[in-house]
Amino acid sequence: MAKKSRKTLSIAFEKEAIGQFLLHLYDLQTEKPETDWSISKQEVRTAFLEFLNLPENVVIRKRMPKIPAKEIGVLLRRTAYLIDKPKGCEFFCIRIKKFLQFKEINELHQEFEKKLVMYNAENQKLHRLSTKSNFHITTGLPQFLPTPEILSLKKGNYPDEALCVFSPKFADYLNGGGIFTPENMFDAMKMLLRIEDMNILHRYHLLIQRNVKLAQSSDRYIFTLSGKSRHLGCANDDLLSRFNRVLVIPECKETNLLPKREYLDFLMSGSLDFKSTSIAIETTFLGRIEMVEGKQVTLVMDGNIKLEPKPRYLIIFYPARVTLRYQYNALEIYKKDQEVLNRFLFPEPSNAPTLSEICLSFYNKNIAANPEQKQAVKNIVSISKNKHLSSPFVIFGPPGTGKTSMMVETILQLLLHEPDAKILVTAGPNCACDEIALRICNALALGKEPRSQILARVYCFSQEQRRENMNKLLLEYSNMYDWHFYPDLEVLQSYRVVVCTLSAVGKLAMGSLKHFTHVFHDEAGACSLSESLVGLVSALGEKSQLIIAGDHKQLGAIVKSDRAEQLGLGVSLMERLLDRKCYDVVVDGDNEQYERSIQTRLCRNFRSHPAIVKLFSHLYYEDKLLAMAPKEQTNWAENWKVLKDKDFPILFQSVRGKEEVDEDTGSLANWKEVLQVMRYVDDLLENGLGDGRKLEESDIGIISPYRNQYMTIQEELNVARKFQIETGSAEIYRGKEKAVIIASFVRSRTKSIGFLKNPKRLNVILSRAKSLLILIGNDETLSQQGDYEFIIKECQRRGNFLPDPTAFL
Repeated sequence: MAKKSRKTLSIAFEKEAIGQFLLHLYDLQTEKPETDWSISKQEVRTAFLEFLNLPENVVIRKRMPKIPAKEIGVLLRRTAYLIDKPKGCEFFCIRIKKFLQFKEINELHQEFEKKLVMYNAENQKLHRLSTKSNFHITTGLPQFLPTPEILSLKKGNYPDEALCVFSPKFADYLNGGGIFTPENMFDAMKMLLRIEDMNILHRYHLLIQRNVKLAQSSDRYIFTLSGKSRHLGCANDDLLSRFNRVLVIPECKETNLLPKREYLDFLMSGSLDFKSTSIAIETTFLGRIEMVEGKQVTLVMDGNIKLEPKPRYLIIFYPARVTLRYQYNALEIYKKDQEVLNRFLFPEPSNAPTLSEICLSFYNKNIAANPEQKQAVKNIVSISKNKHLSSPFVIFGPPGTGKTSMMVETILQLLLHEPDAKILVTAGPNCACDEIALRICNALALGKEPRSQILARVYCFSQEQRRENMNKLLLEYSNMYDWHFYPDLEVLQSYRVVVCTLSAVGKLAMGSLKHFTHVFHDEAGACSLSESLVGLVSALGEKSQLIIAGDHKQLGAIVKSDRAEQLGLGVSLMERLLDRKCYDVVVDGDNEQYERSIQTRLCRNFRSHPAIVKLFSHLYYEDKLLAMAPKEQTNWAENWKVLKDKDFPILFQSVRGKEEVDEDTGSLANWKEVLQVMRYVDDLLENGLGDGRKLEESDIGIISPYRNQYMTIQEELNVARKFQIETGSAEIYRGKEKAVIIASFVRSRTKSIGFLKNPKRLNVILSRAKSLLILIGNDETLSQQGDYEFIIKECQRRGNFLPDPTAFL
């Protein structure tokens, strides 16, 4: 049943190119269409050729097919602009509503560009980061390799007793209930990182390829991975990326005699030069991965390999350990600057400041009407104006409560009221950084004149591959407006706001990075403490102010080692801070009492239908969330024929299918649930939600915790030419929202539901939908866990539970 995944055909480049072409075609029309737009195919093809030959469209022309005029129908369909007509029809019918939306957004971007882009007399864009001088590394990044002693502890899966004997400070951490202190933090955290590191090295050891046959294509070398990556605990492309280095060794008698232990010793050495302690290996080739698709790997070598008629090769992949090395390095910086940094990591009640009331004029009027957000913004600005050396300010923001809006408002207020403010905004995922940077850009566009040196968005080199799919305005304010480069730190820190990921800060820390006056750490509940340290230890100084935002009740850090996870590596800085006494919450009846000068707890949800909010609020937020989204945004399903209770737009569809294991990845899929998902998709797109409420493909999101399931669903959507429906896991859907969410849980007829038991994963799934939530799964299997049982019983009580339609056949 499991199929190889195909990439979604409609990429952002095609959407933009076809949108620009339709603008060109629209301008050619004497009478502008107001309803769905019928136009001769020949006229469209002729206009498309003219469009491609315009001087400003040279990049589009190079990337289009060799016979573009004949391909325009395919491109229009792929980008969802085309309405299907009977075969042989001489006209294309264009979706005018979709086109006019693109036209409106394009005009808005042009208007923003006028307000955001400043030119000098030589027509140079003044807001851009200068390339005249680049980033200089002043401190190298050590390898931080795990020691042989750690390998010896691995044999017993790192038993508590052995770890405590090995490190007395770790014993202090473990015996203290897994709580870090200034005394044990360095040693205990280092031990956790080493366990994680050793686990990753072991997986690469299992991935070593023997007797590989290489095929050559131009200057590339291609081979097929052997073995089943399910033994690794993850898919091949979770471990292998285009940044992995590769060592290729011709197989010979000597390589066949090498003991397995030597391969692991070699990986632990960090060397690029393979040296055996027992056998001489003369010929080796070094290269890197260019692409991984399923089991097929494409290599680019530093030199040519002369392929013999029947050669076989030994291939060793080097772990991409840069992010782990950044974490080790951050720990070393913490040890050196512990006296300053302990205020942020181990705050005491005495650090809570007494604040004076200040009056602010808010950019975002919605925040002015929200008591929690309004007071928090005032408090942060007041702390800054009065130069208090306070504890970190924590913004606890459950789903849809507007924490990002609040952070952006706070940054804008600091720019206004603190002329000397130098602000760093950092987060783990690029999407979180992009969202904040883009909102600041949009706010700056409201000014009367463009401004230079306000915002710089710094990307890591790994993001260059997605450059064509990025927001144009964001690129203008980034280090990728032309090609990727790391800016000179002195130039970068002349900007008032720098936005980058935690890993990017780790890179910049290798230069002479100066401290910022304010550091905003978004999505702080979604990364481990060691990951947070990467973005904080070099940026925070004695007089800095730290603001962290997130929700530790949703999915946290991804930790590869189960043992490191058990020992607390995945616990976030946010969660550890909220466990400290100064952040205590005292419940007095319906009221919560807490120190508002150092934290705020947002409770007003502006995303979802009241019944959906009530569901995940009851399960995970002690019934404290308030549904505040407007009815026109959330009541789309009130006339949907499938719901018995129209005030409860949550449907549980029972499907008692059979789960199947993918031989390559070990991931699960359930074909019966795939078919049920597709039935709902077809019905929703064809019939809408009743009372004339039609849905676009982009209104629907599909979530499954299992990669094999959501990739199989994506395959079926591609075959059905439904390219605008996004599928993904709960991890992929963090921070996203859709009008309709369909979730497929996969597990069926088993005694365990595996990682579905994680309440943080279910919290993400339940809180993405604005108007309608459709849950598909085996009700008997899922009811083993209390949260699923509660949801199923609620749907049954409301009449919104549908039994498996094939159960009695």
